[in-house]
Amino acid sequence: MNYWIFQSVVDRYDLRDDEIVEIGKSDTWYATRYKSKMKKGDRVYFWLGGIGNNRGIYAAGMLNSDCYQKPEWKSSGIDVIYTAKLNKPIVISEIVINPLLKDLLILKAAQATNFLIEEGQAEEIERLIKVRGE
Repeated sequence: MNYWIFQSVVDRYDLRDDEIVEIGKSDTWYATRYKSKMKKGDRVYFWLGGIGNNRGIYAAGMLNSDCYQKPEWKSSGIDVIYTAKLNKPIVISEIVINPLLKDLLILKAAQATNFLIEEGQAEEIERLIKVRGE
């Protein structure tokens, strides 16, 4: 199993919108990197990008397919299912001081959609989700 962060930006896909992220809802995201490593059943965390203190993890889910070509996108897509919408997101100010998360690739090179993360980082994200009572 692999673990992922998928990034969106407010003007394209605002993860704070209750109509976008609903527990149990299926959705399709761009798969721009690591396509051969993405597999159905992998865990994914959804990151709201941009500038400022709102950046961070707003939802969690699972990959619900392997990657496939989306002709209307002229790119690859991958299906996901949302399993959690965080009422208390894990925001950037908390992430950068966390010894297990401060080296996330998305903090160093944020110009992408898909980021592979380490199992230990995923375990820490899961711990933070549970601490929040999500």
